Amino acid sequence: WVSRATPIYLQLDNTRGHGRKNLIETYRARLLREFNIILMHQPARLPETNALDLGFWMALQNRTEKKSFDMRISNNNVFAAVQEAWKEMPASTITNICDGIPKVLDLIVQDNGRNRLV
Repeated sequence: WVSRATPIYLQLDNTRGHGRKNLIETYRARLLREFNIILMHQPARLPETNALDLGFWMALQNRTEKKSFDMRISNNNVFAAVQEAWKEMPASTITNICDGIPKVLDLIVQDNGRNRLV
């Protein structure tokens, strides 16, 4: 794990589902104070800067959909199918998604911060 002196950056997208502003601010202060975790918000209308939006969910969905129909037919089985797909996901898939983010950021900077990537 990382040293306590090294900050960990956790990015949240801007959806309302992450909680009320005052609650987020309470968590932000506590995470920073106790764990040196810095909460940051994803830039508005730039899902390309979020590794989850950029590829994790799509890769996981593709693997889950390859499971048998019986595994995906009920909620309980869907959960099991997603867990199985996650366990089977090669580390290289996750690495490739993360490695792509700096390239996306460079394109955004080259385009003066505009969102014309999608």
